[in-house]
Amino acid sequence: MAVQGFPARVGAVESYPEVDIVINELSRQGVTGVHLMPLMLVAGDHAINDMASDEDDSWKTRFNAAGIPATPWLNRIRGESGGAGDVCRPSAAGAERHDGEAA
Repeated sequence: MAVQGFPARVGAVESYPEVDIVINELSRQGVTGVHLMPLMLVAGDHAINDMASDEDDSWKTRFNAAGIPATPWLNRIRGESGGAGDVCRPSAAGAERHDGEAA
């Protein structure tokens, strides 16, 4: 995304790139604020606790501590509307369970 000039970055909870890598990159680029949005179909716990909470280790807190004000967005989590949810819902509706029965 950065190579294309698109002003978005992806970070991962419990994977790569970790939030510290993203924070360091954005700090070097002089970014003055971020919007945090979950990119998950089932994001409840991670989005609320790991990304948007006021806990010391949340992404919001870590960005703010690095001098980059962070605004979390928790609407549209869990594939509720638009984007990936619109693509996945029709596929999931026709899916079969592992035992061959209709879901």
